[in-house]
Amino acid sequence: MTNRPTIERFRGWLDAYGTHLPHWPATARTEASAALADPAYRAIWDDAVALDLMLDSWSVEAPPAALTARIEAAAPRHARRPLLWPLLAAAAALSGAAVGTVAAAAITPPTQHADDTTNTAFGVLDREAE
Repeated sequence: MTNRPTIERFRGWLDAYGTHLPHWPATARTEASAALADPAYRAIWDDAVALDLMLDSWSVEAPPAALTARIEAAAPRHARRPLLWPLLAAAAALSGAAVGTVAAAAITPPTQHADDTTNTAFGVLDREAE
């Protein structure tokens, strides 16, 4: 025996999947098919089918060519922007990243090890080489 969905869940399925049962997930389709034996569920189903039929029959005529031409003629034309500003923005971002990297490397404190070497952001420095 299959479980019957709640009315709210059944309506949610109708809203999500429409009235074409093959589009429904298998479990929802099985539960909905069993629920349609109940007159309350059938009434909701019939309302949804009527709405689908009404929406399917609705059509909009294409606008007249003269109207389309007037709208296109009245549309503002965008001037082509020079490439300078995007290039300046990219240069500023890259220079900021470079300065930040150098600052982070310079500020990083050295770590002392037992073998008297110092780690830096640029590698290990040997103090005995000085």
